[in-house]
Amino acid sequence: MIKKINFLLLLVAVCAKTSLLYAGEGAVVVDPEIQALRDFYNSTTGLQSRWNTVKLFDDAVPLSAFSSADLPGITFTSGHVTSIDFSTADNVQGTLPATLNNLVYLQRLSIPSDYTKSNRTRISGTMPNLSALTSLYYLILSSNECTGTVDWLGTSSTGNSPLTSVDISSYSGSNRLTIYTAYFANLINLTYLNLSYNSLTTTPGTTDNIVTGDFNNLDQLSILNLSYCGLTASSFGPLAAPGFGMTNLNQLDVSGNPLGAVPPAFKGFYTVRNLVMRSVGLLSLPLEFDGFDAMTNLDISSNAFGNLSDNDQKAIMTRLSNCLVLRILSMRSNNMHDVPDNFPTLAVLQSLDLSFNPITNSSLDHLGSSPIRILSLRCCQLTTSLPSHLNSMPSLTSLYVGNENEASDFGGAFQNQIDLSSGAVKALLSDANFDVTVLFMNNHAIAGSGTLPDDFGTGGMNTYLQYLDISNNEFTQLPNSFSDPNAAVFNNLTQLDARNNPLGRFSVGRFPIKALKKLEIVTLSNPNMTVSDKLKFAPDFTALKGTLSSVDLSSNNMSGTLPDDYVQLTQLTYLNIANNNFDAMPNFSVIPNLDLDATSNAFDWVDFDPLLNPSAPCSKKIASLEYLGQRQTNPMGLPQIIKAPEDMSVTLKYTAFFGQPTSIDPVSSNFNYLYAWDRQNGSQWPQVQGQQQRDSEGFTSYPIAQAVANVYRTRIFNGCLPGLSFYSDNITLILIPPLCESEIPTRSGKFKLDKVTGGIVFERDDCPTDVPISCAFGPSMTFNVVSASAVTYADNWNVQYATPVPAINPFETGERGKWRPKASYTFNTKVEQSQDKNFNGGTFKYKAFNWKGAEKSNNPGWLKVNEVTKYSPHGDPVEERNALNVPSTAKFGYNNAVPYLVAQNADFKSVLFESFEYGTGGHLEDGFNYTSTQGTIDGSAHHSGAQSLHINSSQIIPVRDFLYSKQIKGNGLQVKVWVKGSGAPNLELQVYKAQDYTGLLSWSVEQQQAATFVRVSRSGEWALYEARILPAGLGNAQPYDQDDSPFWLAIKCQPTSSIWIDDLRIQPTDSEMTAYVYDPSTLRLLAMFDDQHFGLFYQYNAEGKLIRKIIETERGVRTVQETQYNVPKVVK
Repeated sequence: MIKKINFLLLLVAVCAKTSLLYAGEGAVVVDPEIQALRDFYNSTTGLQSRWNTVKLFDDAVPLSAFSSADLPGITFTSGHVTSIDFSTADNVQGTLPATLNNLVYLQRLSIPSDYTKSNRTRISGTMPNLSALTSLYYLILSSNECTGTVDWLGTSSTGNSPLTSVDISSYSGSNRLTIYTAYFANLINLTYLNLSYNSLTTTPGTTDNIVTGDFNNLDQLSILNLSYCGLTASSFGPLAAPGFGMTNLNQLDVSGNPLGAVPPAFKGFYTVRNLVMRSVGLLSLPLEFDGFDAMTNLDISSNAFGNLSDNDQKAIMTRLSNCLVLRILSMRSNNMHDVPDNFPTLAVLQSLDLSFNPITNSSLDHLGSSPIRILSLRCCQLTTSLPSHLNSMPSLTSLYVGNENEASDFGGAFQNQIDLSSGAVKALLSDANFDVTVLFMNNHAIAGSGTLPDDFGTGGMNTYLQYLDISNNEFTQLPNSFSDPNAAVFNNLTQLDARNNPLGRFSVGRFPIKALKKLEIVTLSNPNMTVSDKLKFAPDFTALKGTLSSVDLSSNNMSGTLPDDYVQLTQLTYLNIANNNFDAMPNFSVIPNLDLDATSNAFDWVDFDPLLNPSAPCSKKIASLEYLGQRQTNPMGLPQIIKAPEDMSVTLKYTAFFGQPTSIDPVSSNFNYLYAWDRQNGSQWPQVQGQQQRDSEGFTSYPIAQAVANVYRTRIFNGCLPGLSFYSDNITLILIPPLCESEIPTRSGKFKLDKVTGGIVFERDDCPTDVPISCAFGPSMTFNVVSASAVTYADNWNVQYATPVPAINPFETGERGKWRPKASYTFNTKVEQSQDKNFNGGTFKYKAFNWKGAEKSNNPGWLKVNEVTKYSPHGDPVEERNALNVPSTAKFGYNNAVPYLVAQNADFKSVLFESFEYGTGGHLEDGFNYTSTQGTIDGSAHHSGAQSLHINSSQIIPVRDFLYSKQIKGNGLQVKVWVKGSGAPNLELQVYKAQDYTGLLSWSVEQQQAATFVRVSRSGEWALYEARILPAGLGNAQPYDQDDSPFWLAIKCQPTSSIWIDDLRIQPTDSEMTAYVYDPSTLRLLAMFDDQHFGLFYQYNAEGKLIRKIIETERGVRTVQETQYNVPKVVK
């Protein structure tokens, strides 16, 4: 036993330095401060991903080994915890452990809560006893949801507490603390105290809500918040002791307490400058109110003064007039219909808030001589008129007639809805004496939608107004007068805030702002708008290039190139174009003081490169640049296909010029560009080579010891713009197997043609015997051949052009493993002419077809007759090219059962036919989609078949995408459709440039071409209409100056009455096309349309037998064949 005791004592002595105490075998007592941190971690969430828990829960790690890097939010000083500091954004949620009382060296504890959002810090549970924290001077646990009794506040072993700031307010009062105030006399250093939404007690176990005389000792207290503590006027009685106290009190908030009157004790608060008494049930202001000699700011909102008599309201104004330095007065939500006629006695008042008072019919004439400079009339039920005396207030400079978004205010009942077309409103705003310089009409304060009136901003607003906030309204266009440089509207306006208005709903181009000659700051961001309502075009600010310093166009739907004229705005210091779809920008390096926010667009290195300074690495030519979040819509550079022999080493090289002459010059610039290589693996692109620099010729290389067939790409980084990368187009490595292999048992020699056998042999240098090459043959010929042909096959067919499918096994989808004819060849050469015997005539010499290299065969005489370029998912050839490379195509429909379109001199993508017979849920054949608002499939009218598309309102109906091929560019595109209706259909064919297609609303109209449909013929109730895209019709707009660029066709309908459209066809102008319509149930042929789009209609009897053919012409329909069937009756 003695040995065991000695052993334990030795452990205590050795381990004392590690702050761990061993109490016995297997028992470990953790340092109390570490235990408190562990308990805090376990009782809360939000720290798991940030704290080093391995270190925290390692018993061998002493407290002295910790730092803030291990436990963010915790400060360590001299081996002890001295501060716990978390913000509302840290999302620390849970309870406070009782072991926080172990942190005896703690000086600062700050964990404010925010219960308005789910992902913010929230503290709840029982409030622990923190009486041992005698070094604590800063305690902030604001807006908590804790319960329990706080009976330790002010306790101190030395008598006086070091606390200077205390905020233990509750969030709503549903869970509240009971504050025991008996020790408050010890809080002599306190300058800030917030106990709102709690209960006070002087006797443990009760809630008597008494503000004790101990508060009189708080002579350093500057801010006191006792709002919503259930206090009455008598609760403050103990403060009325001689000498009072709190002699430095500057701000007092007693809102939400049922006071009913001003407590007499307030008479001694002669130092208070800011008094808040919202919702306390005041009916009058007593004589004690005269004691607030220093008060400059008074809030007596929500006390229902409007329910008092006129004399009582006047008495309140009289009492307020004795507050000789009162400058700011808030009387919100008092049910006041006007202000008392003695209001001008407030001789130094500068700011008045009358929001949420129903002053609809008041002229505010009693404010006519008031010195008020700032007047707030938010949510005052203003509609067709504004108080007429606003233009006679001599000092008024700022007017707020907007609305508020606070859910706690009276909802929509008090909302302003100002009608700018009203005569009374126009008269006031255009009055020459309306001389306010700041005007807020935000948050749906402007009634209705549409264009703002052209006279908005005339008169006094033109002369005086400098700041205008019309954000969050519903107008769809700025006044037309803004675009007139000679218009007298807002000529002195320097700042315009028009964010969150649907300015993009009907926009058709760049709106020029020319009248606002002194405009410096403009905000047109639209984060709260739907995609269709966002701005689509950057406004034209060219006329403001001498004044404009700040432009915010963020969160809109603008695309393409940011206009070049923006670099002429040389006074710009801030430009925000974040969250748009721009893919190119001008060179802003000419504006060195610019802060540019270009995040979340589609820019690439070509756009950012001019902003980097090569003479000073990683510096920029502008003041600052925000650039992250770019969406790369197209790979950089051009795709490459590299062919290499099998089993050989290869080196892939890619130019850093990205294949475009306007791109970065990697050799002359020194911009810290780095390159990495990725290799495709299914849908993933794992890195196969890390970042490297380019070589002297501007290339980046990837050496492969043994070539592996795959798809590769490079990723381009810039060390000066971390976090951003772009990738190149694909580099496809194809391995070519040898045509044959023959072993040659020697190291030197040469190949030659054996004159005897006609074969290829290897002549050895070390032996006279030639070695025959068994797998290669010489130019042997076969004679007297009459005809020769060949067919090649392939088992690799991509069908995703027709029906995009997920990346699954291609053998299951039929793309691989099914050998289908690819190309047909015939031997085309001169035939022998017989001189004597004609059975020798008409023959030729034949050279064998190169089966292993048909595409690369140089054998003379073999001619490719045709080649299939596309198969349908069901194995039908749908596109091929003949010997002249002329394409032809066929499309199968009705569940891929029958051909509904056959075209010559047209490829698969360039033709379309839609009969509206087959499809569900708005999805028809060949990618034609529609919504129920755009049209409905109707069986009551049809040109062919049994259905058509019924349209009864103005619509833009998208068709699908096409490729701007050389054929369309050179010869144009034609569209024909049959239409029925009593009025004019008013059809237009429109062309759109599509980018990031996610639905009609995300279309980006870069270049629009409209062609009107013209009637070419009529057949009964149906008329044939035609429209054309002329050759090179898109060639002047990028990217349509390049071949195979995508574009979308849409049909715009503005009918005067309901119309039906049927049998729509689209084809290149120089192509021929035949289209077919079938019965979806029986697949019987119902109609066949010729190249002029006239139909041949087939009619059947009940047995399904063809009985009649009817042809459609410009002169009407004619029966061309009729068959009658007669089956003799058999007598039994």
